[in-house]
Amino acid sequence: MSRWLSRPLFWVAAMGILFCVPLVKSLGRGLPPPPPGYDSEPVAFTLPDERGEEVSLDLLRDYLIVVTDLPLSNAIARDAAFGGMHAVRKRLRGMGQSIVFLSMVHGGPVSDLIRMLDDKNAHRPQTIYLMDTDRTEIDALLRQARAPTARYLVIDRHGRLRGAFGEDEAAIDKLVYTVGVLGNWAGSDPAPGEPIRD
Repeated sequence: MSRWLSRPLFWVAAMGILFCVPLVKSLGRGLPPPPPGYDSEPVAFTLPDERGEEVSLDLLRDYLIVVTDLPLSNAIARDAAFGGMHAVRKRLRGMGQSIVFLSMVHGGPVSDLIRMLDDKNAHRPQTIYLMDTDRTEIDALLRQARAPTARYLVIDRHGRLRGAFGEDEAAIDKLVYTVGVLGNWAGSDPAPGEPIRD
C-alpha cells in the first residue's frame, strides 16, 4: 500500500474522485422552484426621472428590476431607504448589467432629490429615480403584490412582479436568492404564455 501512496498517479486519481463527488451530488438535485408570478400580467407605467425625461417600464424589459420607494419628506426615512437600497445593490453586485435598481421618489420636489444625489455622490448607471409624487404607482405595485408593507419588489425581464420583500436580514436573503434564480436560470423567467423550462 505504501508503494501506491508514493505514486503521483494515485494522488491524481484520488483528488479527481474527491472533486467529482460534489459534482455528481449536484447533478442529482433538481432545480429550485421558480419564484411565483411568472403567469401574472406585466405591470406598466411611465414616470419622469430626476431630469424630467419620461421613463416607461417597457424600456426596462430584459432587465431584472429591484423596486423600492424613496420618501423625501422625512430625512430619517429617506436615509434609511437610501441606505437599504445601497446595501441590496452591494449584495447583488455579482449580477452585473442584468439588473436595474428603481427608486420611486415621493414626498418632495425633484430639487431635493438632485441635492441628495449630489451630496451622496449617488449617481449610478444602473440606478433610476422616478418621480412618483403622490405614490400612485408604488402603491399600485404594492397592492398588486398583495404586500402593502413591503420594502422591495422584484420585477422580472418581462415586467411581471416576482416577489415582495421586507427589510430584515432574512427578507433580504430571500430577495437575493430570488434575483439569483431569475438571473441564473433563464427557464424560471419564460416569455409570457410559455411554460417554465428546465
